[in-house]
Amino acid sequence: MMKKHLLTILLLFIGTMSVYPQIRTVGSDSERIAEYKKAIGLDTTVPDFDTNKIDAKVMGSRLANLLNYLLENYNKDSYELQIAQILGEQNESLLHLYY
Repeated sequence: MMKKHLLTILLLFIGTMSVYPQIRTVGSDSERIAEYKKAIGLDTTVPDFDTNKIDAKVMGSRLANLLNYLLENYNKDSYELQIAQILGEQNESLLHLYY
């Protein structure tokens, strides 16, 4: 009787855990992110600079610091997924390449 009870509880637990990932929709994240960007007025456009190197005088110190930081840390494993996500946002063909 005890084994039957434990088996029933285990099956209910497994059933509950397997249903959760199926509920989530794929498009909801991108829609939410677009809503957040619109709500806070986040400008994600980057002007086209005529330069071949990172130069704070041409592109501004904030963007130059960001690019220098990315160059210093691009080969660390913890940043690989974030950089892949940025690439996917820039080029749709790369969107699911690293996932």
